Amino acid sequence: MEIENNSSNKHINTIAKEFASRLSHLPPLFSPTFSNDDISWKPLEKIEYDVIGRILVSHLCIETYINKYIELRLPKTFDLDSANLTFSQKLKILKKDFSSMPIDFYTGINIINKIRNRYSHNLESNIDPSEIGIIQRLLKESQSKKTKNKGQIDLTKAENASVNPDILLIENFTNLFCSFLAGACTILAKI
Repeated sequence: MEIENNSSNKHINTIAKEFASRLSHLPPLFSPTFSNDDISWKPLEKIEYDVIGRILVSHLCIETYINKYIELRLPKTFDLDSANLTFSQKLKILKKDFSSMPIDFYTGINIINKIRNRYSHNLESNIDPSEIGIIQRLLKESQSKKTKNKGQIDLTKAENASVNPDILLIENFTNLFCSFLAGACTILAKI
C-alpha cells in the first residue's frame, strides 16, 4: 500500500506541476480519451477568445434590449427580474411582435442564441456556415427594404479585415435589431 501511495503522490505531483506551469493561462481540458487508463490533457491552443467574447457581448446586447422592450410592454407592477425567464422564454413572448417587424429578427436572434450556446458548452466550437448564411440573407433583406441612399453601408460585407467576417455579420445583425428595438422602446416609453 505504501508503494502505491508513493506512486499516486508522484502522479499527483506531476499533474500539479503541469497545472502550475500554466498558471498564467487557463487550465488544460481533459483529453477525449481521459480515463483510468489514459490520464492525458488537451491544451487550450485553438481558443478564439475574441470570437467568443464578441458573440457573448452581441447576445448580451440583444437580451438587454429585449428585457427593456418586455419591461415597457408589461404593467409597471410586474417584476421581470423575479420572473427568472430564460432567453428562449423571452423570445417566445416577443414572437408575435416579431411577426410584424420588417425582417425576420426572430430567426436571426435564434441563430445567434444557438451559436452562443454552442460556445458556452464547447470552447472549440465553430460557427456553422449555413447559420451565418441566414444572418447574411436577413441583413441583405433589411437593406433591400430600405431606400438606397448614397453612402449606405453594406452590412453584409466585412469593413474591417482584421476581424472575423462571421463575427462582423453577427455584430451588424445585433446592431440592426437593437436599433430597431431602441425605436420601439422609445415609442413605448412615451406612452
